[in-house]
Amino acid sequence: MKKRIMATAMACSILATCGMTACGGDGGQFENSETNAIVAMYYGGYGTTAMEKVAAAFNAEPENVEKGYTVAISDQGGGFIASGATSKLETGKDNFDLMLTATISVYNIVDEGADYLAGYDCALEDLTQDVYELNVPGENVKFKDKMLKQFYDYNTFKGKQHSMTWASGPSGIAYRADFFKANGWTIPRTTNEMIELAQTIVNAGYTPYIWSTDGSYWYYSVLAWWRQLIDDQEFDDFWNGLDKNGELSAEAFKTNARLQAFQELEKILAGPQGAYRTDGHLHEKSGTLSANETQLALYDTNNKICMMANSDWLENEMKQSEVQPGEVDIGLFKTPIISGILKKFDETTKKEVDRFETVKTEEQLRAVISSIDEGKTSHDGVSAADFAALKKIRSYTGTEAQNHTAIVPAYANAKGVAKEFLRYLATDKAMQIYYNETGTFLPFDNKGVTVDTSTTFRQDVYKMSQGAHYVSNFDSKNPLFYKTKLDFFMNTKIEQMIATTSAIDQKTGSEYWTYVYDEAEKEWSTALAQSKS
Repeated sequence: MKKRIMATAMACSILATCGMTACGGDGGQFENSETNAIVAMYYGGYGTTAMEKVAAAFNAEPENVEKGYTVAISDQGGGFIASGATSKLETGKDNFDLMLTATISVYNIVDEGADYLAGYDCALEDLTQDVYELNVPGENVKFKDKMLKQFYDYNTFKGKQHSMTWASGPSGIAYRADFFKANGWTIPRTTNEMIELAQTIVNAGYTPYIWSTDGSYWYYSVLAWWRQLIDDQEFDDFWNGLDKNGELSAEAFKTNARLQAFQELEKILAGPQGAYRTDGHLHEKSGTLSANETQLALYDTNNKICMMANSDWLENEMKQSEVQPGEVDIGLFKTPIISGILKKFDETTKKEVDRFETVKTEEQLRAVISSIDEGKTSHDGVSAADFAALKKIRSYTGTEAQNHTAIVPAYANAKGVAKEFLRYLATDKAMQIYYNETGTFLPFDNKGVTVDTSTTFRQDVYKMSQGAHYVSNFDSKNPLFYKTKLDFFMNTKIEQMIATTSAIDQKTGSEYWTYVYDEAEKEWSTALAQSKS
C-alpha cells in the first residue's frame, strides 16, 4: 500500500537537501510507503521548523538509513486542532501516520472504542508496549521514565497510553527586561507586589499591561492562583465534579478559592481605582488587537508597555514577524503567588484562618519565596512544613502542554516508523535540536540539554521549567468533563469580561464567578446524562 501527500515546491527543495521533510500545499507530490511516515503537524507558536530539523536528524541516523525509515513533516497550518484534526481521524481515510495536533480529547476517542471509527476497536494506536515501555533510542532509560511524570500520568488512560504530549509550555508573565533593568524594578513575588509595581510603572510614565482579544493568556495565571489556594484533594474533587460535601454538584464551580482567583485578576487589571483603564494600568489598545499584534505592541519600545501574560513559545513565535530572539530584551517570570495564600476559608466556622503557622505576613511571604527561587532548602524562622508547602505552591505553573497531543491513527500505513519517531523525540539529541530552534523543551527530563543563555527569555524559560508542577485546563479523566460541555469555562476569557469597555458585558470578578457557576448549573443535568452514556 502506498500513499501520496501534496507538498510545496519549497518542501521539495528541503527534501532534496535534508531528507524526507515535507510541508502541506499544492506544489508537488511526495510518495510515502510503509517505511516513510507522514507527520501532520499543527502550526502554532512552536512552528514546524524545529520538528523538521528533528525529522532530518532521525532520517540520517544509520539504523534508520539501513531500514529505510524516513519521516516527513506536513505543515497543516493553524486549523489542525479540535474538529480540524478529528474530522480527518473520523474518516479513516487521510494519509497521516502521526498527528501532532491540539485541543482534542484522547480520552473521549479511546472511551468510544469501536463506535468512534468503523472497523477498528480503537481509532488510535496503543503506544504502551511499542513506545512507553521501550528504552529511549541509544539511552539506558525507558521512554515512560524520561517523560515528566505529570505528562506520563496525563497520557495514561484506562491503564494504557494512546497519546504523547509534545510540549511542556511553562506560562507566566512576559516582561520587558530592558525596562525593568533601566528602572531598577524587580520581579514581583506576590500579587500584592505586582499591584504595587504596576503603580510604580504608571508613575514612571510606562504602561503595566496589554492583553489581546484572542490568545490572551491571563487564564494561565488564574489557574495557578486557584491551584495555589487549594490542596490536592480539593483539586481532584473539582475535576470529578464533587462539591465541598463530596457530592456530584455544580456547586463544585462555586468555591471560595475560585472566587479569590477571579477577584485577584480584577484587582490587577482594573487597578486601584477599580475602573477600566482610568489609571493607565492597561494599554489603550488592550482587547482590540490580535495575539500577534499585541505581542508586536509589547516589543515596540515606543509603546512603553511592560508586561503581558504569555508562554514559552513567545520568542519563537515572534520570528514569524521577523523579530529575532534577543533583538528586544524580553523575559518571562512565574505567575506571582496570590497574596491571599496566607489565609484559608474554614467551611465549618465560615471564617478565614491562618494557613501557615510560621508565615503570616506579606513581608514574610515575599522573603520565603525569594529563598525558594534562590534554591535554598530552608528559611530562618519558618518551619520545615511551611517551607515545603510554599515550595510546592511556588511550583504551580500554568500550561497548555496537555493540549498538544501526538497520536498515531490505527489505520496508519507506517505506524511502526511513527512510533520510532516518537521514541526518538525523547532523545537528548532530538531535544537539543528542538531547543536550539525554539528555545523550548519537549516534555522530558531536560538535564541532557545544553541551555542557551544568550537571551533573558531563554534563561527564564529554563528556570521556570525546573521543578515545575504544571496546571492546565485538561486535568480531568472523568467523562463528566471530557464527554460534555462542562469544559465551556476553559474557552471563556475572564479578562474580556473584567476589562471590557462595554458596560453591558463588563463583569467584576465576583460576577464572573457567578456567571461560570450559572452556566455550569444550566449544563449540569445534561452533562450527567452524557457522562453515563
